[in-house]
Amino acid sequence: MEEKVTYYAYLTIHDFFDCFVFDSVRHKIDSVIRSAIGNKIWDKQPPGELVYYMEKLENLCSAAFVIHHDFSTKEEVIIDAKENEHPDIFKTAWFFDGSFRSSEWNNIPRNLSAQQYHDPYKAVKKFCSYMSEHEWKKTLQALSIYALCNDSVLDTFPPYNILTFRLRLLKLIEACHLIDVRIDNKEKKQEDIEKNKNKKTLQKRK
Repeated sequence: MEEKVTYYAYLTIHDFFDCFVFDSVRHKIDSVIRSAIGNKIWDKQPPGELVYYMEKLENLCSAAFVIHHDFSTKEEVIIDAKENEHPDIFKTAWFFDGSFRSSEWNNIPRNLSAQQYHDPYKAVKKFCSYMSEHEWKKTLQALSIYALCNDSVLDTFPPYNILTFRLRLLKLIEACHLIDVRIDNKEKKQEDIEKNKNKKTLQKRK
């Protein structure tokens, strides 16, 4: 049985994408960052919506650290592929949950490497290695504050840090989405079962 803390980490990931449509998450991050680095207050929705979203994002980051530090990987999440193999985007069940609010095209990860697509935990590891959990939360809170005022976050963070921060965050979101999709994906699980059967058959013949 899974540790409670690990169970709730995966539940947090599911909850995040239950609250927000995947393709809208990336656009919202960019809108928050643009407001934070500029001198214009974020006005896409009421301020409470931004605060709620950023709190959920903090929870997602915490879940990533739990999974990373506990080495809590799930077999059905990882695609067995060769090192330089390109992602097969025609297998939409590997990255799209079939939500009527979105589409296959909008769910294709655009920031992950091929290796990270096949194994999303690699992106989670890179995210956790870039900054500590405390630093990530501190930065997210700073973005929230600056997005809701006329000052610029660039007074605190250099531009290159913001760009790197954005990329790492987008990679994490895409990786977590793949984790959430593949855990509940019956087609992916069945394919893994068939592969394991074939491997065992070959081993018996040898």
